[in-house]
Amino acid sequence: MRNKKTIMALCVSASLLLSTSAFAAYTPDLARWAMPDEVHLEGFNRADVILDTNAELSWTADQLSGFPVKGQLGVGRFLPSFAYQVDEGRELQPQVMVSNLPGAKFTRTPADKDGGDRIKVSVLGAAYLQADMDYTFYTGWQFSGSKEGKPKVTLSSLQEFDQGAGGGIHEQTETERALSGLRWKQFEQSSTQRDKEITAAFNRDPFYFTREHDETFANDAILKGYSSMDSKAALDQYKSDAAKRLKAAQDCCSPVRFAITLNKYVGFNKVAELAKDYRLNITQYYAAGERMGSSSKDEYTISWFDPKWDRPFSLISKAVGGFATLQVTELEGTARVDDLKRISSIPEVNVVDMEDRGKRPTGVYWLNKRFSESK
Repeated sequence: MRNKKTIMALCVSASLLLSTSAFAAYTPDLARWAMPDEVHLEGFNRADVILDTNAELSWTADQLSGFPVKGQLGVGRFLPSFAYQVDEGRELQPQVMVSNLPGAKFTRTPADKDGGDRIKVSVLGAAYLQADMDYTFYTGWQFSGSKEGKPKVTLSSLQEFDQGAGGGIHEQTETERALSGLRWKQFEQSSTQRDKEITAAFNRDPFYFTREHDETFANDAILKGYSSMDSKAALDQYKSDAAKRLKAAQDCCSPVRFAITLNKYVGFNKVAELAKDYRLNITQYYAAGERMGSSSKDEYTISWFDPKWDRPFSLISKAVGGFATLQVTELEGTARVDDLKRISSIPEVNVVDMEDRGKRPTGVYWLNKRFSESK
């Protein structure tokens, strides 16, 4: 993503232990496919305020061709996933995530007694991975500790299984493997004027994840599955089911988790108006961007948690990289059912999905684009 010193590089071995899962058969071929052929991890320290971690990942054609796409009895789909894990405490808190992995979805597991925050990217569009292409998984972390602190971030690979419509995305047991890690002293340091500009918004009004805010995230980290939808008809049925479920839901005072997929060209200022008018507690934003000067037109998925929607923009535009286009695509959070019913009928909204049987909803922008749908 940036031309700077590579801190750590790793060629990943394809040999892993055989293990099993309650959700799908797990084989050595799956393990070989899911772990990239090459991984490069780099880190950057911006004025002791923001720490960048950036991994570049690639697979060979042989790996991709050997992957068993579907699970037992042809149901569900295997997914590769990657996670950054902070070693302990709350010194590092994630602010912005970026990836060009197809169908990227980001999940945060809050810090607990066993360690710091964990950011996972699930590759819902795994079938669209291309051989020998460099894929990015970036996370910018706000550092709130002292200079005596020595945080460490570990990058791991793991496998997940998407049960499809009506099911969830579950981590395969015993598949997480550490690929590389960065300690405090291994982050390349910089305190230029540019770095100070990038970090100024975080210095003025730092955003910390309080326990109240944490509870708006799924502690079980189970997202609804949809990667098995392989046609526009299947996507339309998914949307129809979501609309029926919302219509049938009882209006009540308790907020529910939602995922709103927006139509094209809804500006960020408009999103702020919608949040106010429909009383949305937005806990995660998704956006799509194309890089400036890029000839490949690769689209990047960008996501952040800060309720002040514009604060991460300096980090996105300067640290992460310039984008020729940047549009908000999806909103996740909590709201009352009656407010979700009201917002579901406005032209800016493509579909509203609610939590279902403990499964956390997520937006379908990537599927809309995949099937070239417009409302």
